[in-house]
Amino acid sequence: MLAENDQDMLRVAYDVSSVVPSPGGKRVVTGIGRVIEEHLASLRKNPALSIKVVGAFGGDWNPIITSLSSERWAASACAPSIPSLRTFRARAKIAEPAANWLYQLEERAARGGQTKSARQRIVLLATALLRKFVHGSVELQLSEEVDLFHATFRAPPDWLPPALPRIATVHDVIPLRILEESTPDATGMLKALLSSLDPARDVVVAVSNFTKQDFCDLSGFPPDRVVVAHLSAGPCFRPVEDPNALAELRARLGLQDDPFLLSVANPQPRKNIPLLVRSFFHAAARVPAWNGRLVLVGNPKAGWGGEVIDQEVAKHPDFANRVIRARGVSDADLALLYSGCEAFVFPSTYEGFGLPVLEALQCAAPVICSNRSSLPEVAGDAAVMVDPKDGTALTEAIVEVISNPERREELKTLGVRQAARFTWEGSAESVAKAYMLAHESRRSKRDGNPVVAK
Repeated sequence: MLAENDQDMLRVAYDVSSVVPSPGGKRVVTGIGRVIEEHLASLRKNPALSIKVVGAFGGDWNPIITSLSSERWAASACAPSIPSLRTFRARAKIAEPAANWLYQLEERAARGGQTKSARQRIVLLATALLRKFVHGSVELQLSEEVDLFHATFRAPPDWLPPALPRIATVHDVIPLRILEESTPDATGMLKALLSSLDPARDVVVAVSNFTKQDFCDLSGFPPDRVVVAHLSAGPCFRPVEDPNALAELRARLGLQDDPFLLSVANPQPRKNIPLLVRSFFHAAARVPAWNGRLVLVGNPKAGWGGEVIDQEVAKHPDFANRVIRARGVSDADLALLYSGCEAFVFPSTYEGFGLPVLEALQCAAPVICSNRSSLPEVAGDAAVMVDPKDGTALTEAIVEVISNPERREELKTLGVRQAARFTWEGSAESVAKAYMLAHESRRSKRDGNPVVAK
């Protein structure tokens, strides 16, 4: 039912701590950041919701300054915010100027390359200020001004009012499923999220049916309290037919006019890039008339498998110059690569969703991907699927696609059709359903009538 006025709207505090840049830092949108921003943009259009962004004081660099940055980010994004400092004046006149001073100090430190110890002292000062002046004020403020708190990535603050329902977005449970590929910080953050949730009060948003099942199996959280909100590819990922733009990018990457395969992944072991490299070389040997390249897009330092990839390339010196490592690729260039490749290959063994596959499908790239985890859910019947542990099967799939133009055209058509099933508007509608479920559960709790997801 649509809200008739603001008082009828469901009031949501939406945490953007993981999106905003630190003072003096450059704004970089990660995959999770894109989800947070796209959901926010769509949710704000829902007339039944009043969405205000908030810094959850649980960021990974400075709690008070995270909140100040969130407010400044909200202003630039034309989104309303819940000012973290509004109630400080009633607690202590020194609080607001002190917090702003800390923000400016941190900004200067970031720009001036201050030592780590100096920046740590700033964090300690901010934390002390937070404990002295903030907790009680913000707790009271949230109790009066919001009905729900949406933890979009990190665990919600432990000082939230106990009765306030939490919505938590779970992108995957890799930090607890694949410990060897996770940092202690990531593992600890997921553990903190799990320990903060109460199934009787809270609702979880999972980005795929696979992630929902995996999360429930791991945590014991009831499935009827988990809502699936599939992701979508950004609007910039569309078939690009500008030959000049692609020619310029080809020249920049050293591709010339050669056909190429594309993969987009940081070198984590689960991404299975060494097997992809090996299968590419075998396929190239099988089809000697094909002079194609393999373009690997990703940050070689953002993972644990870069050296293994280099070692695999070195095993095949006759073909080694056909592997191109590209990093710092913009979304615009990525759309060009998706649009121009003969196949996008993604043999990952585990994905919470697998957004690169959807981006490739939306750009009409023929897709070869793994048949594991969430990827069948994303690709449907629009991709050639293989067992990611079977190098022979991956080689055969590559040979099939590069040797068969008709098959490539078929996959392109199927891919665009499949991608059209995923929209950010539809995803945000599912998030809104999670909000309503949590809110109705709170209202019906005293009546003894449980509410479950539909």
